[in-house]
Amino acid sequence: DVYKRQLPAGHATITQAAMADPIATALHAYRLGAAAIGSGPVAILGAGSIGLSLLFVLKRFGVKDVTVTDLSAERRAFADAGGADRTAEAIEGSFDVVFDSVGAVATRRDAALKVRPGGVAVLVGLHSADLAFPTGPLIGGERTVKGSFGYTPDEFREAVAMLPDLDTRWVHAVPFAQADELVAERHRRLGLGPLVAHHAHVGAADARLQDADHDFPASGTRRGNLQLTDRRVAHVDQCFHACLQKRGQAAGADGLRAAR
Repeated sequence: DVYKRQLPAGHATITQAAMADPIATALHAYRLGAAAIGSGPVAILGAGSIGLSLLFVLKRFGVKDVTVTDLSAERRAFADAGGADRTAEAIEGSFDVVFDSVGAVATRRDAALKVRPGGVAVLVGLHSADLAFPTGPLIGGERTVKGSFGYTPDEFREAVAMLPDLDTRWVHAVPFAQADELVAERHRRLGLGPLVAHHAHVGAADARLQDADHDFPASGTRRGNLQLTDRRVAHVDQCFHACLQKRGQAAGADGLRAAR
């Protein structure tokens, strides 16, 4: 069973190991758009955990002209520190590939319409259930829109191998015992109802985060001979996205922007 195999994380720290899931998610998204990346620029919409992981992956593969957009000045500063060639509040211009890590109606429209003719928009973010943009430019420009979700076992292994090189200054680490409180607070702010979290000491075999209906397994990690299972690492943002998707994206994009 692929979800029960363990992978050595080498010299990765606990904080780097916790980012295995977003890095693997970013790697999968990159692969979906890589063939369209030429000498032109590439854009990443959103500088949260997935957006900054995408920046790390793109730079790892030598992409030289990367613009990162986010409404938050703090997140743009993290993108600058992570090697972005340009940062801005909104996307301007035309790009070989646009990666949307936000998932709002507006950012999906920008991703689809800001790629050059023949370019690719890769949609990763899950914040909204809706997709709305004019089809004329899409058809006339032979632009491609791709959805990206999760990763393959091989991509997870590749992501784990990258972890020791990840700069985690943008990752906010908290004691594991506080994870349930943080996720529950995000739920309350979004009006998504109660969230129950069961946690164990770091290093336990099977720490779990769950809502009323679904479990979100988390790999137990420890220092020294650090091991990761190739199942999704439960951290605050990923559990939030999974809970939101399961509830049918009940909250609108405006509410999500306010919550974040």
